[in-house]
Amino acid sequence: MGMPSLILRDVIRKSARRLLPEPLFKRAAEMYNCFCCKRVVYPDDYNRFVQMLYGRHNKIGAAERVRIDGIQHPLYARPGTPDAVEIVHSVIREAYGKYLPEGDIKFVIDAGAYIGDATSWYLSKFPESRVVALEPTSESFAMLKANCSPYGERVTLIKGALWVEDGELDLLFDSTTPTGNTVAKSKSGGSDRGAAYSLNTILKGSGASEIDILKMDIEGSELQIFSENPDPWLSRTRYITMEIHSAEAHAAVHAATRRHGFIRRRYRELYIFFRK
Repeated sequence: MGMPSLILRDVIRKSARRLLPEPLFKRAAEMYNCFCCKRVVYPDDYNRFVQMLYGRHNKIGAAERVRIDGIQHPLYARPGTPDAVEIVHSVIREAYGKYLPEGDIKFVIDAGAYIGDATSWYLSKFPESRVVALEPTSESFAMLKANCSPYGERVTLIKGALWVEDGELDLLFDSTTPTGNTVAKSKSGGSDRGAAYSLNTILKGSGASEIDILKMDIEGSELQIFSENPDPWLSRTRYITMEIHSAEAHAAVHAATRRHGFIRRRYRELYIFFRK
């Protein structure tokens, strides 16, 4: 889909949200999501998936298989979690597929991979690509392994978080995030900690000359990553798609990307930066 069409669709969506009563807009959004799911979710899996999406489960259940056209291997999602919502966002609505860079996509970093929904989409969309996926929380990492291990050597799964330097971070509960988790520089010395990796380390270890796509959903850590000497890895990055979680992070991200000549676009909650 071309850039003018994307911009027009986003204008229509924003206008509908502003003009329609909230219950009507919500119902229309649900109907549209179901329509999108119907087109690509395998018929045998469709009803179960929609039930997970809108069934209002209160308890987390065992993971269930979902087969989707265009995704090389089945995905697994847990009732009572945001899993189905994230699959609709990343895989079915292809939110991370907007304003993609031209040319071959060889190397992707998915920071904040959650259950591997976007990772699976990248691996299926770009069959010649390699992906490094990072996820710090144990429950989500187990799902990431279940969903992405079938891709074999094309994907590297790291139980850890993206940070400005290698080391350890505290894993913290944060009710404002979709998954209820965030990270902070380790201070507690307690057991609830996880590994941290820098983009420079990941890029060096990959053997890749540049990052074709950097996807970041790291619940606020983008402030530190774009504030503390981002130039070495940013100069070797072609495209970034990310959420920004604070005004301070917004300023840091935009200053750094502008310095390196990135063009900015917006798609729903995502900020997208790319070079021509």
